[in-house]
Amino acid sequence: MVNEIRGILEEFDENWVEYEKLYVVELMLIEQDARRFIQEAIDVEREITSAEVRERAKGKILVECSDYNKNRKKLVEILNKINAVANPDGKGRDDL
Repeated sequence: MVNEIRGILEEFDENWVEYEKLYVVELMLIEQDARRFIQEAIDVEREITSAEVRERAKGKILVECSDYNKNRKKLVEILNKINAVANPDGKGRDDL
């Protein structure tokens, strides 16, 4: 009886370890995806800020610049992706 319980517990422990491995890998993938989007958002924000600073130095304010507006739109799209990835249970929205 003791050997039977020991065998069952060992099998359970092995199964639990495999479950934890898969769980940790999934968490790492989610984190990697979120980090990728965050880095992309940082890069786009830098482009936006750089354009604003350049134009401000000329005494202008960016309003109707197609590249500037494309970058702003791209930043919002990236932020939507971050929200969707951060909420994998379907509660994240990427349609804002």
